[in-house]
Amino acid sequence: MRILFSLLLLFFTGSLIAQSIVPEWVQTYRKGRPIENVEQYYFGIGTGSNFNESDDQARSEFAKNIEIKIAKSIESILLENDEKIEEELRIKNLVSIEQTLRGIFISERFYDDERSEYLSLIRIEKEEYSQLIVRETELALKRKEEIFKQQREIRKLDEQIKDEKIVKEEKEIEYQRKILELKKEKSEIKREEHEEFLSCTSPRKLISIETACHPKYAFNTDFKLQLIPFRADKLDFFLAIGHFEFYVSSYWHDKIFRGRDSGLRLQLLPNIGRVIKYSLSVGMICTNFPAEAFNKSIKEMNYAPQITGTVCLPMYYSYATCHLSSKQIAVGINNYYLFEHLQDKICFTIEMKVIPNIKYRDKFGDLLLFQPGIHFQPSDMLGATFSFEENHKIIFTLEWSF
Repeated sequence: MRILFSLLLLFFTGSLIAQSIVPEWVQTYRKGRPIENVEQYYFGIGTGSNFNESDDQARSEFAKNIEIKIAKSIESILLENDEKIEEELRIKNLVSIEQTLRGIFISERFYDDERSEYLSLIRIEKEEYSQLIVRETELALKRKEEIFKQQREIRKLDEQIKDEKIVKEEKEIEYQRKILELKKEKSEIKREEHEEFLSCTSPRKLISIETACHPKYAFNTDFKLQLIPFRADKLDFFLAIGHFEFYVSSYWHDKIFRGRDSGLRLQLLPNIGRVIKYSLSVGMICTNFPAEAFNKSIKEMNYAPQITGTVCLPMYYSYATCHLSSKQIAVGINNYYLFEHLQDKICFTIEMKVIPNIKYRDKFGDLLLFQPGIHFQPSDMLGATFSFEENHKIIFTLEWSF
C-alpha cells in the first residue's frame, strides 16, 4: 500500500514538474483559448515538424488574425488624409504578409520532446504593433503615391507625345494637300496655256512609222513619189475605227514591186493625261515579199509583233515616239516649232531607224537610217510631206483624208 502511494505521489509530482516546464503560451494554445481574449498583445502561434515550419505558420497565423485590423487601420489613415482618388483606395490591398511582418520577429520557440512537436510564438504589444503598422502604411502610401505620380507624369508625357504626333501628322497631311493643290493649279495653268495645242489633231506618223496616236474614225490614202528620179515609191491605206487601226502599204524599188506590209493595231492608251499625254498601241505586221523581189521562185511572208508609244509634250509643241518590232526599231519626234504663228499647219519631223534584219534593208544595206522631213497641212483633208529617206531618196508624199 505504501508502495502504491509512493508511485502515485511520484507520478503526480512529475506531471506538475512537466506542466511547469511547458510555457504558459503553449498551455493556453493547447487549451484553445482565442487570442482575441488577450487584450495587451497580438499573437501568432505555429506548429510544425521543425522550427522553420513552426515559424512560418506562426507568421501566417499572425497575419491572418490581424488582417481585418490592418485594413481598418489603412482605411482610417485614408479617411484622415481625405484621399478620395480611386487608385489610392486600392492601397488596402498593398500590405502583403511580408509588409505586415516587417519588423516582426519570433518571440519564443518551444520543443515538446514528449510530443515531438515544434512550436513558435509571435507576440507583440498592440500599441507597439499599431505604431509599426501605421509607419509601414504611411511608407507604403508614400511609395504608392510616388508611383502614381510617376505614372501620371508618364501618361501625361505619352499624351503630349501623342498629341504632338497627331498635330505633326495633321500638318503633314495639310502640307501634302497644299502640294497637290499647287500641282493641280500648276497643271491647270499649263493646260490652259497649251489648250490650243492639246486640242489639235495628233500626228498620225513620223516619216515611215505610225505613231501611237490615231483618230477614232478616219480613212487616209498616202501616195509617195521619189522625186529624183521621178517615180512611184509607196502607196498606203489607213483605216481607224475606234481603238482599232488597219493599214496596208505597198512599195516599189526600181519599178519592181518589193512587197506589201499589212498590219492591225490596238490602241491601249489614247492620249491619257491632262497636260503631258501618253498613247500606247500594240499590234502585228505582216510583210509579204513576192518571189521576183529576191529572184526566187517562192514568195516569202513574215509576221512581226510591234509596240509603239507616243508622248505629247505641249510645252515643246512636240510628240515623241518610240517603235519596237522584230523588223525594226525607230525613235522620232514631230515638232510644231511655228505653232504660235501657224498652228498645226507645219510640222518638222526627224526619225532614226535601226533595221537589224538585212532582208528589210535598202539596196545599200544600211543598218541605220536618218530620215528628216517637213509636213504641210493646208486643210483637214489634204496634206503633203517632203522627206529624205533611206539615206538617198528625196520623197514627196501626198495625203488624202476622208
